[in-house]
Amino acid sequence: MGQARLKQSLMEDKHSIFGEFKRQIKTLLAFVALLWAIEIIDQLIFRGALDSWFGIHPRSIQGLWGIIFAPFLHGNFAHLLANTVPLVTLGWLVMLRETGEWVVVSAIAR
Repeated sequence: MGQARLKQSLMEDKHSIFGEFKRQIKTLLAFVALLWAIEIIDQLIFRGALDSWFGIHPRSIQGLWGIIFAPFLHGNFAHLLANTVPLVTLGWLVMLRETGEWVVVSAIAR
């Protein structure tokens, strides 16, 4: 009876680890998809104007909104691609402790 209980416990742990991993992948991929969607819209519809409209503008009160929006804006696709790999890698390393901590760290880092 003890071995059966241990086996069941190990299987539940395995499923919870895979479940957490799936949640981490889904969260990161959703965020990366959002960033790519913003850049696609920016380039195709606004011809890159979102960067100047919502970017950081020094010595301007209205430019302070860029502090909030600038992390979601990229100069071009090469810039976004160069940021995607480190975001996924480092984001997942932060998520190893707990998925919710990635949200807190990302919010503070912006």
